Amino acid sequence: MARSKPLGNKTTQTPTWAMSTLALALSSAMLPVAMAEEVNLDTVVIEDNKVAAEANPYAEPDAPYKAKKLSDSKRTRDIADTPQTMTVLTKEAIADSGKTELKDILSAQPGITLGTGEGGNSFGDRYIIRGYEARSDVFTDGLREPGLISRETFALEQVEITKGPSSTFAGRGSTGGAVNSVTKKASLDDDFLTLSGGLGTDDYQRYTVDANKVVSDEFAIRLNALYSDAEIPDRGPAEEQRQGILLSTVYEPTDIFRVTADYYHFRADDRTDPGVAVDGDTGQIYKYDYVGQDGLDFHESGADIFTLGFNVELADGVKLENKTRIGETENEFVISTYSSRSDATRTFSDWQENDYIGNQTNLIIDQNLWGKRHTIVTGIELAKEKMDAGDLEANPSSVSVDPYNADNDVWSGTVSKLDAKTKLELKTVSAYVMDTVTLSDDWEVFAGVRYDHFDYELWTAASNGRGGPQP
Repeated sequence: MARSKPLGNKTTQTPTWAMSTLALALSSAMLPVAMAEEVNLDTVVIEDNKVAAEANPYAEPDAPYKAKKLSDSKRTRDIADTPQTMTVLTKEAIADSGKTELKDILSAQPGITLGTGEGGNSFGDRYIIRGYEARSDVFTDGLREPGLISRETFALEQVEITKGPSSTFAGRGSTGGAVNSVTKKASLDDDFLTLSGGLGTDDYQRYTVDANKVVSDEFAIRLNALYSDAEIPDRGPAEEQRQGILLSTVYEPTDIFRVTADYYHFRADDRTDPGVAVDGDTGQIYKYDYVGQDGLDFHESGADIFTLGFNVELADGVKLENKTRIGETENEFVISTYSSRSDATRTFSDWQENDYIGNQTNLIIDQNLWGKRHTIVTGIELAKEKMDAGDLEANPSSVSVDPYNADNDVWSGTVSKLDAKTKLELKTVSAYVMDTVTLSDDWEVFAGVRYDHFDYELWTAASNGRGGPQP
């Protein structure tokens, strides 16, 4: 239903929707045939089998490029025994790729493309998996993380990409797939400190810190920090400036109880490179490199996210875990591009703010039942999201007559933030149960069912159909 009421020379439209989805999954995996033959071997003595404290806990110890398992506890089997198409990138693979942004990492993966500003859409990390929009199917440590922001890799342990419907695991959306970023966690194993830095052409500089401190046998703290600043090679004044920290802690008073907490702070202050100007008739590229307006264009994004979780072993093979996240993200930009149709500069501007809170509780039972090994995962998820979005208004003090001057400084003045033209509130309640049954040494069967109920209210300012206010 929709309600309309006068609001100056505008009207408001406030549709309220309640929807539900039901997902069912069934799959099977054939395990390698076990061949047994009795042989006599010499005695092997293992002198040191300790894994470095900073090593990826999800990768093979002697093969850091090879991920052994996923971080999500709902995925109860190793990757090799999970019947789903997925790509997992360990931190060693990420570091050696030379890429520092999540969007660049994903753009190199088959089946994933990036959307950036098409049709006036917001600039930011916008992923399309197998042709389906996946901007809302981005997870961090197994919890959905809304918001259109730039995402860095300095604090990532692993990136997990699932392709195809994620059904019982991810819930609403996730038609083409989902992306889960795994962050670095505090460790009780050992102290370590890793410093890295880089200098290069085009004013490139990048520094990172990864430090873990074991305060006591029960408590540890870890800090990951980043500062990066550089021009886009041969495209200045287009540039990227990033700074962020991830502070994580772990408290483990007993072998069966663990509490974790982390805080993530990130800010990006970029000037996007919108491409080059091309004559629509002749195909000639104009002589200057940077199309945007140096005095006006910017792209700023940020995030502040706090997560608290605990794990407790209730009995042999029975574990309860809970995670709660509170966060806010922001994204705003003014980006100028060249329009061959009008032979002039065209400007896009927008701002968006997201506030959200989410909670996930899982009960995991891994026991022999009815003569077979069953690994049952049942849980509930609660989430509340709020999004406000609107336009930015440029207030020029002077404008150059020549839009193609060599300095690209055609504009000066201020930018003001207009009132929100879109407001969204979304509440989601989910419940699921999954079971992986080991039938024999060769066969396992997985089945799961999930129910999602989401209720949202959307308010939009009436427009003339082209984004402008209704007269």
